[in-house]
Amino acid sequence: MSHLPRSFLPGLIAVLLLGAAIPLRLMAQAAATATLSGRVQHGASGSALENARVTLAGTSREAFTDAFGEFRFTQVAAGPVTVQVFYTGLSPQAATLTVAAGETARRDFVLVPVAAGRTTTGADGVLKLDQFIVDSARDTSAASIAINEQRFAGNIKTVLHTDALGDIIQNNLGEFVKYLPGVDVGTDQMNAVQIGLRGLPSNYTNIALDGDDVNAAASAGPTRNTLLQAFSLNNASRVEIYKVPTPDMSAASLGGSINMVSRTAFEASRPEFRFKAYVNKNKWDLPFNRQPGGGDGDDQKRVYHYEPDFDFAYTVPVSKTFGFSVNAVKNDQFNVARRINRTFNTTTTAANPLRATVDNPYLTTFQYNVFPVFERRYTLGTRLDWKASPVDTFSFSYSGNWLVQDYEQHNFILNTGTNPLAWGPDFTYGRPGSGAVNVNNTARYVRVRNNIFRLSYRHIGSLWDVTANLGYNFSDQTYRANSHRQFETAAARMQGMTIDFDGFTAHLPGRISVRNAAGQSVDPLQVQNYNFFLNGANTTRDNDSTAKSARLDVKRKFFTDTTSFAVKSGLSTNETYRARRSATFTPVYVGPDRVANTADDSVARSPIDLTNYAMLDYFMPRNAPQPQYVSSRRAWELYEQYPQYFDTTANLRADLRSDAVNTEQITERID
Repeated sequence: MSHLPRSFLPGLIAVLLLGAAIPLRLMAQAAATATLSGRVQHGASGSALENARVTLAGTSREAFTDAFGEFRFTQVAAGPVTVQVFYTGLSPQAATLTVAAGETARRDFVLVPVAAGRTTTGADGVLKLDQFIVDSARDTSAASIAINEQRFAGNIKTVLHTDALGDIIQNNLGEFVKYLPGVDVGTDQMNAVQIGLRGLPSNYTNIALDGDDVNAAASAGPTRNTLLQAFSLNNASRVEIYKVPTPDMSAASLGGSINMVSRTAFEASRPEFRFKAYVNKNKWDLPFNRQPGGGDGDDQKRVYHYEPDFDFAYTVPVSKTFGFSVNAVKNDQFNVARRINRTFNTTTTAANPLRATVDNPYLTTFQYNVFPVFERRYTLGTRLDWKASPVDTFSFSYSGNWLVQDYEQHNFILNTGTNPLAWGPDFTYGRPGSGAVNVNNTARYVRVRNNIFRLSYRHIGSLWDVTANLGYNFSDQTYRANSHRQFETAAARMQGMTIDFDGFTAHLPGRISVRNAAGQSVDPLQVQNYNFFLNGANTTRDNDSTAKSARLDVKRKFFTDTTSFAVKSGLSTNETYRARRSATFTPVYVGPDRVANTADDSVARSPIDLTNYAMLDYFMPRNAPQPQYVSSRRAWELYEQYPQYFDTTANLRADLRSDAVNTEQITERID
């Protein structure tokens, strides 16, 4: 802690001195006082109620229940005492009992929803509840917990119990909070990947687990963004959204912060096992047989686009002082994105007698894209809670998340070129030799891992509250293509063509006419008419992130006959290490004659059939014409068997430079 500012010390010393100034008269009266404790639980679900307010009538003394639902008062004057319990959304209760000097009295409370009726105590001392139906006890309990948390919060926050919105696809935090006001969720493909609050960018929103900030390795360079791909809600009991920070929160959370509170064993009064099994199927991919897409880097492999999935949560309160919970998730999801892009132009040369305008542009490019993605997600989490004494609790939690994403992006691009011969609202006639047709595939295999460890201690005493946390978090994210025996950017093209569109619409290119330099018609849907080439670099990215944190908060409470107040101070340190390394491999296809862009580069003359037969099974957007694509896996096999057809030195300088300049590390420490 050598980096702690000196200004921290006066505040900490002041707190310690205040604690030392305990009135001597309390010590003298210790023998004439008693201890009062108890537990507050939900009458319908039986779960412990955390943060229920318990007060002693006629005094300013109050306490809030801990995660076990327990409360405790010391130095209670002997004799009759009335205990009042309040929890938002539940019927308040009060009980009068007599406590003897030097002894410990106990009184437990069972609260029921306001709409469920009253509770009374019979002559035999048995607690009796009015009749009510518990068909929605789980939802009612979740709502009560959330409302009560918001009511007694020290600042403005929104609290949602994870049971409140039903089943959440992928157990994704972003899918859970995206409908709330002031929450902006960023998406990538079929995932919610980042969250911004109050209109600020996502890198100004902190995401925490049990109050400690967490992080995940970035997809590009080091950033403060916390990507959601490596988190799961299955281990969380509730989600807290803070839009107004308090002094004990991170100063980096300019937009706000989101805290996931992990599930404790004492949320249930008895062992509870929740299990769900399901199959996730996309209605746009209905066949139940093996299909291409998602073949672990092999674009010719056929796999089932649905797999048995499950999630479960096992909660066990072993005793009144110890309990644990275990949860796991397996989620698989397949999706196909189909997109159409059109590009219009208003530029012509001075020699062209025709002039394009904003009101009369010409269609230059017609492109459609087919993007199959297969995603596999796995999560394992656990939490152990041990109540070492009535006022001391130790907790340990672990959350591990793994994500594997396999995708291919296929593009068919028709470009008439600029300065056309003629055009109109539904046609473009390209100038001879100025057009080009491309078919290409960008393929990647992405893996994300995230592991979070938390150890916490909490002391809730009559005068002192102490909380301490230790955290460790490590994460990595890798992008691969070559290591899975595929080129990232395998492509084919026809250049120097004359291209006409006749009768195009917003979705379809109409009749396509492609002619070569000799004026002969060429079929753009047959890949054998193209020349093979590698469209750009094959990039490998390795991103790592490690975070270590420690935190101590001390709170001193003061009570008089009419008022109560508290003084709180704390220390924290957080060190985050982020690193990335990005390298490229950019060979050039030169074919048998060792010269690029010549006739022998033709797909038809390749010793290996480069046709991507798997993509012939995919229908195009809006039933557009079905082109043939090049296979990234078959292109790699060509490289393996005929390495002399590839020039690996032409871009060697750029590859070496990429490896050197795209390697960076950054360490940040905040005390």
